[in-house]
Amino acid sequence: MTDEILIAGLKRKYGELAGQLRATHKAAHDLKHSMATIKATLKLFDAEGELIGVKVIAPPLAGTWFRHGQCSRAVLDVLRTAPAPMTVREIAEAVMAVCELPKGDRTAFVATREGVRYALRM
Repeated sequence: MTDEILIAGLKRKYGELAGQLRATHKAAHDLKHSMATIKATLKLFDAEGELIGVKVIAPPLAGTWFRHGQCSRAVLDVLRTAPAPMTVREIAEAVMAVCELPKGDRTAFVATREGVRYALRM
């Protein structure tokens, strides 16, 4: 009985991953099509239209650590209770403590620091 439940669960998970893979392939195809369209449009305006040296811009990581608006609210809460001026690093460390993020995780710290910088720019 337990093996049947385990097998059914594994098959379901396999199906979910296969669906995600299919969606990812479709998204990659759509992105390649969009890039080809932009490249063709660029050639209309610039016959030599070289794309060598175009800087690749990575998508932001912000959404992986915080819910929508959570980081900005945490930054404001930290600043409201701060006894003295704080650096971005100090604010980021305080936000990590408030949001209960892992203290030694470099990736979490970098994401938090960028979230703090974004919140302070607004």
